Parts: sequence; structure tokens; C-alpha cells
Amino acid sequence: MEKTYIILLCALLLTVGCTPEDTANKEVLIEATYSGELTQVGLAWKKNDQLRINAEGVHQFPLSSIEGNKATFAGNKVKGGIFDIIISREDDFMTRSYLTQEQTGTSSTSHLEFDSALMGVSSYEQVTFSDEWAQANGGKFLQSGCLLISLKLPVSASKVTQVRLEASSPVFYATNSESGAKSSVMTLDIVKGTVGVDRTVKAYFATSMQETVIEAGVSLMVVVETDKGAYGKEVAPGKTSLTPGRKTTIALDSKDWKTVQESKTVTFMTYNVGKFLKYKEEIGHYSYAEVASIIRQCGADVVGLNEVIDNQVQKLSAEMGEGWNFYFAPAAGYDNGNAVMASSGLKEVRRIKFDLPCITEGYQTRSLGVVEYEDFVFCVTHLDHHNRANRVPQIKQINDWVKTNYGNSDKPVILVGDMNAVPESPEISNSSADVEGLGKYWKSISVTDGVTYPSSDGGKCIDYIFIWKNNLIEYALKKSEIVTSCPGVNVSLASDHYPVYTELTFRKKSSAAGVNEF
Repeated sequence: MEKTYIILLCALLLTVGCTPEDTANKEVLIEATYSGELTQVGLAWKKNDQLRINAEGVHQFPLSSIEGNKATFAGNKVKGGIFDIIISREDDFMTRSYLTQEQTGTSSTSHLEFDSALMGVSSYEQVTFSDEWAQANGGKFLQSGCLLISLKLPVSASKVTQVRLEASSPVFYATNSESGAKSSVMTLDIVKGTVGVDRTVKAYFATSMQETVIEAGVSLMVVVETDKGAYGKEVAPGKTSLTPGRKTTIALDSKDWKTVQESKTVTFMTYNVGKFLKYKEEIGHYSYAEVASIIRQCGADVVGLNEVIDNQVQKLSAEMGEGWNFYFAPAAGYDNGNAVMASSGLKEVRRIKFDLPCITEGYQTRSLGVVEYEDFVFCVTHLDHHNRANRVPQIKQINDWVKTNYGNSDKPVILVGDMNAVPESPEISNSSADVEGLGKYWKSISVTDGVTYPSSDGGKCIDYIFIWKNNLIEYALKKSEIVTSCPGVNVSLASDHYPVYTELTFRKKSSAAGVNEF
């Protein structure tokens, strides 16, 4: 737990006020009694550990001594009646991500830093991190765990760089928060992963404080990346629990491994930038710099832009710095439209643009811009905002064109844009018998339970990222977010829309059975 903190958050009862207490130095004894299994994988007090108490200010408690699982911290007595006592390397331990981890060596446990918490307890001066102690003191105990994948390589590789878990449905908790999403993928990068003559690799994954249950029928693909190629092995563990405070082990022998296709990870973004002027008066200039900063900080590789003009895309691309290309796809008869902006590391195959139908006279024509890259196809559009009568034929034309041109491709086809329709609408969900919605052929891989427009106050979700359902690929959604805040940028004033991004890992499917999530 090097560089971890114990954070004690003092909360007053609503009906009882704090009473003055002695503030003289007082030694505080913390008794850490973890399970034997976690102790075996390296859970222990370290000399640089600190105790921090947040209560009417921040109080630092340096480590005084260590005796086995007991650690003594010296500090001033703290006011309060109810405490949360937390052991974590993260100040906000609830948001700590478990989806991507890093291990040094093929059997190292030095990277494991566990989260523990005594929530809502009545004492902090002498504590034990256990269910029994927490319950006796009016609170509850939370503890992260560990999943060990012990495997024997099918080849005599000299180096392993990654072990990846790909479940057939989302099972892994991304964070400690009960409201946090689940993911189907956990990745462990291995640094200095030299493989011994026994070909054995031990991959240690820290797991969430929430009990992770792999239900019966859920398969687990273990993928190991080596200098001899990537290999995968499917496991059907039956109903298995990754229990907080315990180590769960899955052991794999060298039999039945299969060569797997190399996977790619790309971050896609959609952003209606409103010609960079929706809040020009408030910020005093066009929002090129703000939008560029948001794109960079989100790590986007390719962005679909709505409500832009040709020279504006050029200015934004310049603001992004070297290494960015763009393609402008205007609507017929108008100077504005959609655009694709991408990192130059993405190799283009071709560019396509066509106009979408508008059956209501007097309304603006819409367009679809398409850039096919070496590894995927990226489409951007902006559907009519007046009525469904225009959106429905626009959607059908998009569906028909993609089905004809990329319906059985071994590349993922991504569609992004401002669809001017909420998730439950027939245009998005395909819930109406007389409306062919996007849901017939596309699956949303972006967050849909938040607000993307307007950015000023309240609003709804009308901006999306979709993937075509019928391509011969396997994919895993690693992350998706509606960006409402960004360091150094007022996102709500950069445009009247919030951007949306999705991090996706994908690969060609080894058989012709259709699309599959891994």
C-alpha cells in the first residue's frame, strides 16, 4: 500500500452538533487485519503510508510503527461522531478504475494496491478492518480482492506483454461505485515479462470492492500477447464469484489455445461544435482552442463534427497541431455540414459523401460523410431537427447504403452524429412497426442516459456513437463518456452540445458467424 492513504471522513449527525474535544497530540492505533489470502499476494503496511483525517480541515497522521498487520499513526484527536475509514492509493477511492492495470514481471504482486473501507463507523482510534469490527461499531466493511490467472503458454515464447480477460457479457466492475458501469474486458499490461523455461505466467488482477459474479453460461476468453503471437483460450468457469477480500484463482494448462487476431483500440468521438460560436459572446472568441483542448484531453483518434464550415475545420485541425487530417462533407446547396477529423496515424482507404433525402419542402438538406480507414469505416451525419418525417427516410438511406457497401465487412462500421432524436424514439430504438430506426441495424456503444444537448441547462441525449451489428468482427467497449467537464475548459461554453466519446477494442472474427462482443 505504498503511497496509499487512510482517509477518515468525519460526518456529523444531523441532529447532534460537535462538542469541543481535547486537541492535544494523541497516538492513534490502527489494527489492519486482512485476510490471509490477500496477505499472501503482498498486502502489507509500508513505511511511506500516511493517515489522513478530513474533519473541519485536513489532518495528516504520519506512520509511527509497524508490527505485523498493525500500524500505529500519531496525530491530534479529531472531532466527530461518524467516520468513514478508507485505505486506498486514490483520494476518491470509489472512482478508481480496474479495467486497465500494469504488472512488472510474469508473477509479480508488487503492483497490487488494495482498497479497504470501514463505512459509517463510530470510532477511529483503534480499528480492525473486518466485517465483525465494522458491524460492532455500526458500520460496514468494504474490501477489494484479487483474481489470479495462472496459465501455461502453448508455445516457447520468451516474452509476454499482456493478459486480457474478455467476458461474453459485461461482468467486471469498472470502479468501486455501486452506480458504476460494468465492462466485459479487463487488461493487464506486463512490463519486463520474461518467460521462464516452465512457460508459466501468473497474472494478478485487482478486483472491485463489489462482489463480481460470473454467472453460469458466461464464457471467459483469456488472451495472452507474446513475442510469438497472440493466443486465446475460452473458459466456462460456471458460476464464479470474485469475492472482495479474497483471492480467486483460474488455472489454465497449455492445451486448446488458439491463435487470435491482433486487436485494435480506437477512441471515437462525436461533437456538434455549433460553428464554434454558440457562446462566442460569453467567452469572447470563437471556441477553436477550447474544442481542440477537449478532443486532445479525451484522447480521441477520430472525431465526427457537426455544424461546421470548410475553413472552420481547417482552423480546428491547425489548432490540434501537427498530425491531424480532415475531410469536409457539406450538405448540397449549403456552406456547412459534417466533417471527419483524424490522427494522421490512421491510414485512409477512401472518402465518400452523399446527400440525404428531405421530403419537407424548404428544409435544409443533410449529408453523410464517410471515411474508410485501414481498420474501420467511420460515418458522420446530422439528421433533420424539424420532424420525424424527414429523419426516417434519412435513416433508411443510411441503412441501405451501409448494408450494400459494408454489410458483411470484416471491419467495424461506426456511425456518429447529432441524430436529433432521444434514445426511446422510434428513429433510434426501432420500436415502431412503421418506422425503420437505427436500432434495426446499429447498436449504440455510447452513453445514452445523460444529457448531450443543450449544454447550458437541462436537456436530453441526441448525440450518439453506433456500431453496425452485422460485420464479421469481435469488439469490446472499454469506456464511454459524455464530456461535461474538462481541466482548463468550460465545456458548457465551448458549444451548445456536449461531446461524446467511446474507446473500443476490436478484431476480425475468426469465423463467419457474425458480430460478437468479447
